[in-house]
Amino acid sequence: MSLLQKMPSLSMLALLFAVVVSSCSSTPPLDNSGLRTMNTARSWEFLAIGPSDIVRVTVMGHPELSTSPDGMRVDPQGNLHLPMIGGVSVKGLHITQINELLHDSYGKFLREPSLTAEVVKFQSRGFYAFGHLADPGFKVMERPLNAIEALSLSGQLMRGADRESVFLLRPHDDRMEVHRFNMKTPSTAAMVALEPGDLIYVRQTGFDDFQEDILPILMGLGYPALQVSVNGMSN
Repeated sequence: MSLLQKMPSLSMLALLFAVVVSSCSSTPPLDNSGLRTMNTARSWEFLAIGPSDIVRVTVMGHPELSTSPDGMRVDPQGNLHLPMIGGVSVKGLHITQINELLHDSYGKFLREPSLTAEVVKFQSRGFYAFGHLADPGFKVMERPLNAIEALSLSGQLMRGADRESVFLLRPHDDRMEVHRFNMKTPSTAAMVALEPGDLIYVRQTGFDDFQEDILPILMGLGYPALQVSVNGMSN
């Protein structure tokens, strides 16, 4: 289950969480897995349509076939339900492909249909920011972002925030990859590209035990047993 699927139940703390790490308690766990997925290459590929995205369809001359100006939400299976043509699978398609698909679909019933489909809001692609931030929470990614840009969407770092150790966490099937970067003196380490489902964490200055600080928060997000692998954590 992805982070985005967990978002509606973030307050549920009953799920079991365990982490397998090899490190002393005063320092973050060292990476011994060889897992390295974070880089500075940003991609638009994730902006394909997914569940919960909102799409507006306008069929010229046929308001009864159009969605409302607010658009229509893609269902959990990735279908867009429209008058006359019913459910249309749009998951994984870009908006130009959806326009072509709907033109062909409505072309079976209308002569030379003229229509436009556009994204009102991306909801299926986002990240979660938490910790000492002015505006924490789930953030929608409407364009590719690096870590610094993503952090700027979460408001200012609050007083007492540890600016020298900001963490980007990336869940995988059986482990949590962690990357640390410095906002006090930014470098290329802060330019890593985000992926949907990433988490950014700003801890309070003075918390030296990474595990003790972060695990209760991850448990609140409902993650299953994960092994933590860490990038950029050498001291």
